[in-house]
Amino acid sequence: MTGVQTCALPIFTKAPLRVIADSKTRIYGDANPPLTFTYNGFVLGQSLATSGVAGSPVLNTAAIPTSNVGAYDILPAQGTLQSLNYDFVFENSSMTVTPASLRVTAAAASKFYGNMNPVLAPAFSGWKNSESYGNSDVTGSPALSTLAYELSDIGSYPIKVETGSLVSKNYMFDIRPGTLTIAAAPCSSAGSLQVTDSCFGYPMKLTFVSSTPDAGPFTLVINDSVYRNIQSGVAFESGKLSESVPESIWSA
Repeated sequence: MTGVQTCALPIFTKAPLRVIADSKTRIYGDANPPLTFTYNGFVLGQSLATSGVAGSPVLNTAAIPTSNVGAYDILPAQGTLQSLNYDFVFENSSMTVTPASLRVTAAAASKFYGNMNPVLAPAFSGWKNSESYGNSDVTGSPALSTLAYELSDIGSYPIKVETGSLVSKNYMFDIRPGTLTIAAAPCSSAGSLQVTDSCFGYPMKLTFVSSTPDAGPFTLVINDSVYRNIQSGVAFESGKLSESVPESIWSA
């Protein structure tokens, strides 16, 4: 009796197909970029179009615009993916949130010649998520300084801005200088101003009692000494008493 031979049919298993979430980077306060993925592991020279893979995965991350600077997982999942020939293997990636740029400068400041400098104040621009200094993670304050002082000539002077004690995780500081503008002191028929004798450089307090300083005659009070009926020859330039003041003015 002849024996019956049997042949075992080969057993095929699905090939693994990696579904890899792509890494992403964005700035603090911005919306997340579109989440994307990559396939890796097609066999027999196949591509997505020829593999029979249908559908698409879903990708999620906990990162939102208000999430602090740091790294957040991007998690791929099955979604609507289907295949007769592949088993899907999901691999996480990360969303990296980087600091936003916050411009730090000095608020524009101005004063009259002879006056003390105003209080220098910082100005911020570039806040994210409708934040401000009071409700962000920014702490500390910048250091502000200027070389201008009471008797600096009229003109514009830079306000130096330094990081000082400013600290933030979500912002990096873009430091810019500000400007202090010194204007000529106002001269009136009844007022005082601080000027400098441009010949000798001495500070003097001047009070105009009558007329205007460029019309004459007028009465002038210099450091509490009264000089009356001053005619021509008294000139003011850039807030300074000109050296053309006649010598007779120096005797009451």
